Amino acid sequence: MRAILIDWMTQVCSDHLFKRETLYYSVNYLDRYLSINKNVKKEFFQLIGITSVYLAAKMEEIYTPKLEYM
Repeated sequence: MRAILIDWMTQVCSDHLFKRETLYYSVNYLDRYLSINKNVKKEFFQLIGITSVYLAAKMEEIYTPKLEYM
C-alpha cells in the first residue's frame, strides 16, 4: 500500500512541477507518520499522502498550489 501511495505522490509532484526535495520530504513525513500510527485504514492513505505533499510543498516550494487543486 505504501508503494502505491508513493507512486501516486510522485505523480502529483511531477504534475505540479515540484522540486525533487519536495517529494523526498513528503515521503519522509509519510514514513514518520506511519511509524507512529501502525493501524491506518486504507481509506486514509491518500489523505495522509496529500497532506504530507502539501506540508512539504509549503516548506520547500516558493509558490504552492491551493489544496483543492491537489
